[in-house]
Amino acid sequence: MKSMVGDAGKDRAPYSLRHRFRIVLALFASLVLYSAIRSPVPGVNEPHILTKARHYWDPNFCRGDFYLESPDVYIVFYHTVGLLTRWMTLEQTAWTGRVIALLVLAVGFDRLVSRIVPSRWSSLWVAWIYLSIAAIGRAFRFFLEDWSARIFDLSGEWIVGGIEAKVFAYGFLFAAMGCWIDARRYRAALLAGLAISFHPVVGVWGLIAAVFASLVERRHRRDDVAPPSRAVRQLRQWIVTAALLLVAASPGLIPALKFASGADPVLQQKAAYIQTFYRLQHHLDPMAIPWIAYGSYLGLAAVWLVGRRRACLNPGERWFTWFVAGSVLVLLAGVLLGLRTGPPAEMPLWQIRARLLRFYPFRLADAMIPLAASMVIVGLARQVAARKADQTSRQIGLFRAIPGAALVCALIACIFLPSLDRNPSRLSTQQLADWKDVCGWIAAKTPVDALFLTPTFNSGFKWYAHRPEFVCYKDCPQDAAGIVQWNNRLRFLSDWRSAHADSRGRISAEAISKLRELSKTYEANGIQYIVSVDGWLGPFPLDAVYENRTCRVYSLEGILKPLSR
Repeated sequence: MKSMVGDAGKDRAPYSLRHRFRIVLALFASLVLYSAIRSPVPGVNEPHILTKARHYWDPNFCRGDFYLESPDVYIVFYHTVGLLTRWMTLEQTAWTGRVIALLVLAVGFDRLVSRIVPSRWSSLWVAWIYLSIAAIGRAFRFFLEDWSARIFDLSGEWIVGGIEAKVFAYGFLFAAMGCWIDARRYRAALLAGLAISFHPVVGVWGLIAAVFASLVERRHRRDDVAPPSRAVRQLRQWIVTAALLLVAASPGLIPALKFASGADPVLQQKAAYIQTFYRLQHHLDPMAIPWIAYGSYLGLAAVWLVGRRRACLNPGERWFTWFVAGSVLVLLAGVLLGLRTGPPAEMPLWQIRARLLRFYPFRLADAMIPLAASMVIVGLARQVAARKADQTSRQIGLFRAIPGAALVCALIACIFLPSLDRNPSRLSTQQLADWKDVCGWIAAKTPVDALFLTPTFNSGFKWYAHRPEFVCYKDCPQDAAGIVQWNNRLRFLSDWRSAHADSRGRISAEAISKLRELSKTYEANGIQYIVSVDGWLGPFPLDAVYENRTCRVYSLEGILKPLSR
């Protein structure tokens, strides 16, 4: 079978299986090291993801938490990694899930990169350059402490960090791309289907970009007209390929389609507005992406487009180029959808545009443009090395030492550059220790079904305390009804504070005593406990049932008594 993306034989890495194993092992170790150092457990999204996975298998875990009891999206992830929560703690599940997912990612990454960049250790080179670009972007945000001033970070997409369904999805997608370059259609279809199953958004955008790249390549090969018998055989192969893709994608795609189409249209519109222009604005709204982020990606795109013509790359790079171009077209469509001069609600057809933007049109390009630039940088380095082949042996040895030094610099950058992901709670060292202490007391001393009001922007309450929360900014459901209720709960708390706080922001004991009754509009038993953290919520003029240096727990059971003065 002839490849549509070039000579498949030339694209395949000419190295032994043992050598490929060593490369994948080194790449895997690098990814695990980066993940462990740059994003310690629990990572920024792991409490959000894994507590829901545990609740999926154990409904008694944080029973009554409205986020955990909202409809589930990533069914395949819950049935694989989530299943581990039945026998492991959340922390053990996070580490085990990271190891498995990063192994999948390492295999897929090597499968793709080795088909494009013809170098024995190209996968490792490209990976460290790619991760260094991400680390520089994170460090830039850390030093400026300003989300709106980010570089090399278009819409907040990342691949290596904590455990999420999308890490598996990218691993399978990269492997599928490598198989497609090798003209292994059936394997590519199965792997692409698995990518869709684990994360429909990542997988479907990847599939669309792959179809676009293949159609462009086919158009460039119009002169290759197959005889009728071969055309029939090719049609049969395409049918089998599509069938394999659908079978592999169905476990995750069918629930996602039902999930996206099951709500009332009016509710869907409200949810789309809240999610696109408020909760996930930094991911979904092109007007929320700073110009410096666009500029940094234009720079990476320039490196890729200019350098690819001079870099030493395999023929499969042509198909990969069109794949990246497809992701850029999706990005540009997203920019056009969100482009406006006034508030979002004043955009023509804002309801449709907001719902389309919910599908993360910037996600794939956010990941692929830095990857393409990293491949070109390695390809250019190899090209320069080839030109130096006629120099003296001393010069050759000196030149060959330069890439090794660059790799060491990349390693140091990835490990030591600061990152906000090392402390997603944003608490000081003292506050974080006190936060864990008070959560431990709650887990040991309070009823398992007690509902807590916590600081809205806290990180990991359910992870550490194993108790339900009234609302948490991070834990926003993904169904339309849940998104609207999440927003209503936040507004309820904001209105309550505004109505009862004095000029100094203090809230009376009487107003707090009414909170439980007011909250019964949302929960049958209402809020039963309040957790305060200095600088975030409270302290309140009440007797705490437990406290340490910066955190306190207040009970709303019975009559609340003001502290004696």
